[in-house]
Amino acid sequence: MIEKTTDKPLKIMIYDKTDMSRPVDINGDGITDLRIPGLSRSWEIGRKLYKATGAIDIAKGVGSWDEAVEFLLKIVRAKNKVAEVSFWGHASPGAAYINGEPLDIYTLNGSTFDSSRLKLRKDLANISFLMESSNYGTGPTYNENGLIPLWWFRGCSMAHGLTGISFMREFSDFMRADVVAHACVIGHYGLHSYGYGFRYLQKDAHWSPEDGYEKNKYGAMVPKTSWFTHPNTITCLTSKVPESWWEGGSRIGKSK
Repeated sequence: MIEKTTDKPLKIMIYDKTDMSRPVDINGDGITDLRIPGLSRSWEIGRKLYKATGAIDIAKGVGSWDEAVEFLLKIVRAKNKVAEVSFWGHASPGAAYINGEPLDIYTLNGSTFDSSRLKLRKDLANISFLMESSNYGTGPTYNENGLIPLWWFRGCSMAHGLTGISFMREFSDFMRADVVAHACVIGHYGLHSYGYGFRYLQKDAHWSPEDGYEKNKYGAMVPKTSWFTHPNTITCLTSKVPESWWEGGSRIGKSK
């Protein structure tokens, strides 16, 4: 059980601890010729840096979404207020992965026969309810101007295209939270480009589904790789969402 630590709203980080190395078959003969490092070590370094600088309060490397939600449930069951949950891991348009397991729009709307994903949906609903109870209070202590939590998905292309926008809208409604994600592939130097914030109760995205597209060598439209000259770009060292990423340019003073 995680006890209540402070009245200060917590900033929480979860990251995929399973991406340690990947096999590469150079010759196409089904034999692994070499292994390249995964990104879990980079995310672990990020955890240590963010913790040392006070950018996060609590962090955990997890091997599944089930482990991630159990960790979050322990925090909110202890009546801790939550300011932010950031996810560091692999992603694709409208989906975030832990050890290959997706959190996507099918998880949120229940249109799946996968029992583990239906359980994840139920656990997320419990987190949303408990987080709202902690951040707003209940009964005579209810504060209608309480804190809306922020979920920040720091994975590749999460906000990309109509699929990404649909997920952000669905997740924001389901979790009663503001959501931030990126429309580009995370590039060298940990660059995150085309970052966008979707506010709770916001009706439509304030960016185009075509943002961040480029043609590959086969003529197919794919997400760009992040670069310094692209809009809404930060590095992996940036721990605060720029105000310009929100519709209208500011999240300050925002309430239900």
